[in-house]
Amino acid sequence: MIGLGTWAFELNTPVFKGTLHLTISEKNGQYDFKPELPGYNGPLEYEVLSVKEEGNTLSGELTTSFIPMKKPVKLAMTFAGDRCAAIARVPLLGKVNVQGKRIGGGGR
Repeated sequence: MIGLGTWAFELNTPVFKGTLHLTISEKNGQYDFKPELPGYNGPLEYEVLSVKEEGNTLSGELTTSFIPMKKPVKLAMTFAGDRCAAIARVPLLGKVNVQGKRIGGGGR
């Protein structure tokens, strides 16, 4: 499994400005994702629809309460050591590029 640990991504979009902490872990042989938005007190609802591992990239689709009409976000995260380059295709916003860094945990 790739990308295991906790990652920090600085987001600056019309929907949210701030830091997203994403913990990626293994649960029963499957990827488990736990997002946190420090300082945000609203609901953070999400559903992971699919996950695919290919080389050093995790990709998939998810829905979130931040996107109206529950249209899926397509996401690809490419890991290189303690760095992550993520590309999200977000309904209404288009393509969003963010860089992340590992802030906890480990893995390959």
